[in-house]
Formats: sequence, structure tokens, C-alpha cells
Amino acid sequence: MGLKSCCKSSPKGHYICGMAFKKLALALFTLCSFAALSAQSISRWHIGPEAGLTVARTYSGDTMPAAYSSRNKTGAYFQLNTQYNLSPGASVQLGIGLVNKGYKINNDTLGLNTGSLSHNSGSLNIPIGLGLRQSLSGSSFLTEKFGVSGSWLFNTETQTFLNDPRDTVFRIVQTTPSKFVPAFYLGFAMGGTGENGNRYEFGLLYQQTLRQESELKVESGEFWSRSFPLQYRGGFVQFRFTYLFDLENFKKSDEYFY
Repeated sequence: MGLKSCCKSSPKGHYICGMAFKKLALALFTLCSFAALSAQSISRWHIGPEAGLTVARTYSGDTMPAAYSSRNKTGAYFQLNTQYNLSPGASVQLGIGLVNKGYKINNDTLGLNTGSLSHNSGSLNIPIGLGLRQSLSGSSFLTEKFGVSGSWLFNTETQTFLNDPRDTVFRIVQTTPSKFVPAFYLGFAMGGTGENGNRYEFGLLYQQTLRQESELKVESGEFWSRSFPLQYRGGFVQFRFTYLFDLENFKKSDEYFY
């Protein structure tokens, strides 16, 4: 029996319903009180840039002919981060940035100049999640990060890439079914807090898409008669550096001028 039906069924139901709402109100009051006390001892907002390298590749479970292999492909990214501190050890983290990542396929029977085909693509990435900080010693800390993100791809047209325009031996036909790709991420960072409240972090993060980003078809032979499929899910590893400004410093500057 649901709470709503219980409240309507009898005087006893009204009593149970009233007690349930009182407990809910008490819990909300306790949570708000905790947040108010935390606000007195910590700076609420931090904002700043983040940049680094990405490493991505095609799906590791794909089967390829003996002559072909998949390699890691590097890229870069830049992001603006905002953190809202819930307590000294936890924060809500929101970002918006540009991500460049891709894949690389080698035909090992060809030379170094013609045997490799790589492609990078760009997207707008918006992550939101939580960060949990633990103090290590002094002003240094360790942070675990987890959350979800959405990527909006800049190009979803069917594209064809050649290993060498002058001496083409194989090509890749890339089809991207959707412009939006959801994902989740996990990571950690180590950093420190300066005397002015600003933070810096060096971190590693893995982002895994929840569906395939692109379908790849590797073709070779006369009239492209031989082919095999590959999956490019679009997941990547990030090596990142973040610098976050404590917005309380800007507030203090305004008060000084007044």
C-alpha cells in the first residue's frame, strides 16, 4: 500500500503520513543546516582552465586480418571547469570544452610512410559529476572524480580516408549515426591548494561512451573487394592539468575598492 493511499484510508493512516512528512522535513532541515555551516568555513566556487592530451583507439575486441593492427592515437583538449564545493571534501564539478581524439590503423606489410592511416575528430564535451578530496599532507590532496558527460560531434557526414592519395592500398569509410554521444567517466588527480585558496591538479581520467560513436569499414583490393568492419566507440584517456581560481579572492578585491 502506497503512502498516498495509506493517508486516505484511516485516521491511523493520517497519523503515519504526518509522521513521515515530519521526518522528511527534519531531514531537509538538517541537510540545509549542514550546508549553511559548511558555507561559513569554505569557499564555495572555484573556476579555471584545464588542458591536456587524449589517447584513443578502435575497439580492442575487434578481429583484424593478420596484416592490420590498431594503434593508439593522441590528441589534445581544452576545457573550462567550474566547481561548487559542498564541503571541504566534496564538490560538484561542471565543465565545457573541446576534445580532439581519433584512431590509427596500420597495414604492417607497407612502409612507414604509406602503411599508416590515422584520423582525428573534434567534439564539444560537457561533463558533470562529483569530486571527493582527501588531504594527504599540508596543502596537498588526492581527488577521485566520477560522473557523466555528453559529446556533440562536429562532423557526422560519411567520410572516406586513404592511406596515401598517390599510392592507395587501403581506405577507411567512416559512418557516424548520431551527433550526440553519452558517456561516463572515472578518474583521479593529485594537487595542492595555495595560500590564496587557488588549486592546481595533475590527473588521469578515463571516459567511456555508452554507445558506438562511428562505424568503420576497412577496404582493400581491386574495386575494394576485400573489407572488414571496426568499431570506434570514442572512449579515451586524458592526461590533464587543471588550475582553479578561488572566486572569494575576486570578491575581496571588490570590497577593497569600496
